[in-house]
Amino acid sequence: MSLPDWRAERLPPYDYLACVCRWPRRNRFEVYSWRLRDRLPQIMIPLVDPDPDVPLDLQAAFEHVYAVGRYAKRVRYNEPCDPPLAAQDQGWATEQITAFRAAGGA
Repeated sequence: MSLPDWRAERLPPYDYLACVCRWPRRNRFEVYSWRLRDRLPQIMIPLVDPDPDVPLDLQAAFEHVYAVGRYAKRVRYNEPCDPPLAAQDQGWATEQITAFRAAGGA
């Protein structure tokens, strides 16, 4: 099930969404939204009752996969993003890449 348009329209401005559905009631879900420049959120992952939800830190997971997957060497950071970012977001992304490389990231 995807997020209904009416629900997405009620959210504050966002670039990305994560939607966690709860089985067996697939219409019961949590929505996490964030902007490109925000830290990735921690989301709650449901387990089988009676086990409580477990937190998943998306930022930590992304950073781990990025490091072990050697994406710093594999992604073509000298090319614009595809799909393209807004001009000011592309400028921000370029600054982030430059700072990462200057710090010895790749």
